[in-house]
Amino acid sequence: MSQKKKVSSKKAPKNPLHLEVTKLTKQFRRANAMWLVFLRGIVSGAGAAIGATVFAGIILLILFRLIQAVDTIPYVKDLIEATQIDRLVEKQLESQSD
Repeated sequence: MSQKKKVSSKKAPKNPLHLEVTKLTKQFRRANAMWLVFLRGIVSGAGAAIGATVFAGIILLILFRLIQAVDTIPYVKDLIEATQIDRLVEKQLESQSD
């Protein structure tokens, strides 16, 4: 009976072709990983920009609604009438548009 020897790839003799293939495989995996890191960075940056835009839009919408609601708050309405700040703002806006 002949016994077959199990030869693991780690203990196999390293010929030059095998070494070259191993080196190219490592380089390919490294280049592929760099490409994925680059794409991940692009997607992350785009997501951050879109998220910041949506967040800023929501904040501006809330502020706009609060400013519109100022007329319904009695104390603030009295304060605006007493200081006449609304007329000053309108004059300033008219002078800038000219």
